[in-house]
Amino acid sequence: MEERRGRRTMARTKGAGRTAQPTTRSAARAVVRSMLRVVSCAALALGPAGCARGNGAAEASPSPTFLDEQAVCEITSTDALREAVSFQTVDYEYWHDSYPKKPDQNGFQCRIRGWEPDRENSPTLDILYMPGGRLNNIGGDRPFTDLDGEGHDPLVLDGVEGRGYMWLDSPNVDGVITGVDAAWLYPDNHVLEFQYFIRGRPDHGYDDTTLEGVRTLMTTIIPAIPETAAGPDQRYTKVPADQ
Repeated sequence: MEERRGRRTMARTKGAGRTAQPTTRSAARAVVRSMLRVVSCAALALGPAGCARGNGAAEASPSPTFLDEQAVCEITSTDALREAVSFQTVDYEYWHDSYPKKPDQNGFQCRIRGWEPDRENSPTLDILYMPGGRLNNIGGDRPFTDLDGEGHDPLVLDGVEGRGYMWLDSPNVDGVITGVDAAWLYPDNHVLEFQYFIRGRPDHGYDDTTLEGVRTLMTTIIPAIPETAAGPDQRYTKVPADQ
C-alpha cells in the first residue's frame, strides 16, 4: 500500500502478491501512475491472503456485519450492489484526487469487500480509474487497445461516451469461474478497470447471470466516476474505520 497524506494507493494484478510501499507526499502524482505500473499489487490492508486468485482458502467471515442503506465510494450504494449481484457490503476503502498542475487528469481507486449469501462467498470488487489510455491491473501494464483483439463482448451503454468490454474470467483448476472483469475507455483517455472476484477455491462461482448484474452496476458507475474523481480531493478513507 502506498500512503501519502493519509491516502493509500490500491492496485491489484492477477497472480501477484500484495505488498506495502510507503512513500512521501512530496512525490508528484505522476509517480503514483508510475508506481501503479511497477508495483503490480499495492496492498489494501487485506491481511495474509494476498491478492492472487485461486490460492488458499476463501476469506469468508463466520459472522460478517453488513453496511446498509448508504453510499459506497461515492459512486454506488449498498442497495445497488445487493440488487445487482446479491452483494452484501462488509467494508470499503477509497481515495480520489487530481494530478498536480493537471486538473484535467484524475485518479480514483475503490475496493469493496462483501458477502454473497447465495454462494457463501466473500467477494471483492476493485475499481481503478486513471489517465493515459492504459490498463494497470487487468493483464498488467498495457494499452487499453490490447483488449480489442481478445474477443471480449463489447460493453455498450446508452448515452455514455466511450467504449468498453466485459467478460467472465477463465475457469480455475476446479472448473469454477471466480471473476468478472470490465474495462472502459473514456473520450479523454482515462481508463476504468473493474474487477469482481473471489479468492481461494470456492464451490460456487460466476456465470452469465453475474455478468448481467455487473452490467447493471456499470450503467451507473461508469458515468459517475469522472465527476467524482474531478471533485475535491478525497484522502484515503476506510468504512468502517479501523478500530
